[in-house]
Amino acid sequence: MSSRVALGLLCIGAVALAGCGKEVGRVALNQEGSAEAKLQVHASKPLAVWVSLDWEFAEPFEARYDVELVQNASVVSKAQCNPLDVSVKTNSREISIGSKRSVKYTGKMRECTLTPTADGEATVKARLVFPKKSGTPSTRDASLVLKE
Repeated sequence: MSSRVALGLLCIGAVALAGCGKEVGRVALNQEGSAEAKLQVHASKPLAVWVSLDWEFAEPFEARYDVELVQNASVVSKAQCNPLDVSVKTNSREISIGSKRSVKYTGKMRECTLTPTADGEATVKARLVFPKKSGTPSTRDASLVLKE
């Protein structure tokens, strides 16, 4: 492959990833439970909720995030999000051996968007839940990434 072709592919990839939005906040999680983060939002820009995932688990396995956007002490938007159902992945590595899986990626969760009602400070509250436990997963990272 010529260097021009490689450079062209690199530029196309960079443009595609730039379309994924700008990170405006992150809710740090690394296990089942709750966390929150403050961020600046714009009423005209919905927040896409991404996940930074690094887990090992046995299937069958379920996980979900309950996410709320709070402005002026009121919940203005909420979503339930599946970290294993993503439409876009970056830095992906997945290994399956029998019923055991190891997954590591940053991914945009399907149908997981929060909509601010006003410009200014907001709080994102997130709770990670494992509804059906088939054993405790090993979680090194389970953070949410919020992008405009």
